[in-house]
Amino acid sequence: MRAKFRTSPNRRSSPTSIIASAASADRSPQPAGTCPPAFSASQLVRGHARTDEGLTVSEPPAGTRVLIVEDDAIIAMTAEDMLDELGCVTAATAATLTEALARAEDTDFDIALLDLNLKDESSLPVAALLRDKGKPFLFATGYDGLPADSGFVGSPLVAKPYRLSQLGEAIAGALA
Repeated sequence: MRAKFRTSPNRRSSPTSIIASAASADRSPQPAGTCPPAFSASQLVRGHARTDEGLTVSEPPAGTRVLIVEDDAIIAMTAEDMLDELGCVTAATAATLTEALARAEDTDFDIALLDLNLKDESSLPVAALLRDKGKPFLFATGYDGLPADSGFVGSPLVAKPYRLSQLGEAIAGALA
């Protein structure tokens, strides 16, 4: 059975809303023309958001500027949309190691979100540059953590596919 995407014609269809709609397709039915938000405005409380389970999660400060290093365009757009929902600003995006190193040097940002694997390259040189500059960063990967010989074991990490709350907590934690 194919999942039906339910989005309002008056609402912009963002990657996050499409994914959220698809994720809800096999769960409880949603009224036609709606898409379940990750957090409603009533759930946001001074840097924290209350989930449906009643848990409170930290969020990054509003206006946090994020450098996104991600080689997959759909994932990069989804991350941008999630950051926007968290009140962050996308400072720049980079899809290759060369672009990422350049953006790390010429872009003003507060934290970097680094996809560990960029096609056939690694973002570890970017992480090394950021560490040397004293800039916070976190890795995003679909694998089981960072390689033991990476020199970055114990660095902040968010596992793909990540949810809005996980991304918010990871950024807030890395900035703390």
